[in-house]
Amino acid sequence: MEECILIAVPGRTDPIRGEHDGPILHIIRHYRPQKVILILTEEIGALEEQYHHNETAIHLMDPNCEVVCKYTGIKNAHSYDNFSIPFLSICDQVCEKNPGKKILVDITSGTPQMETALCMIAISDSERYVPVQVASPERGASKSTHFNPETDLVEDWFETDIDNDGDENRCNIPNVTNFKRPIIQFQILSLIRNYDYAGAYQLYQLNRDGF
Repeated sequence: MEECILIAVPGRTDPIRGEHDGPILHIIRHYRPQKVILILTEEIGALEEQYHHNETAIHLMDPNCEVVCKYTGIKNAHSYDNFSIPFLSICDQVCEKNPGKKILVDITSGTPQMETALCMIAISDSERYVPVQVASPERGASKSTHFNPETDLVEDWFETDIDNDGDENRCNIPNVTNFKRPIIQFQILSLIRNYDYAGAYQLYQLNRDGF
């Protein structure tokens, strides 16, 4: 892939779970982004600030990858109201500061609500954002033991990471435009019902590839 940047929200399964990459490390392994933007909740941010476990793991994977931590202070990682605006603001800033570069969005790390929010941001501009989903090594719900920065050394876990010796790529770029089409269709019909035919036609023209 061309030059790219990764936006991710580290969760409890990052940076390593069991004997495999967590989602963030696995994306970096296969896409080699120049920079990683870590959006940190209050809980994960406090651990990262003290132990630097995600940043250390990323540099073990790729010493040349720049890591930028965004400490948001978000307390409730399950509330859309708490993080939707900060997420959008950070993503917009990344796009503005990196014109012409693809923005990878990790839609596997963090809470399900965070994954959904980042997925919706990716849908909003499919020309810039590339959503990346990472399957668990078990190809189902992950039951692996997770790295604990309070008791474990990330260097030890990285050394025993099976993905260092394999070539399996568990990354997938889902076709999120399937979700975008009904949204655009609803907007077009609303404009038609309000007799804004020019607006409806313009919206269709902007999204005609999806129809």
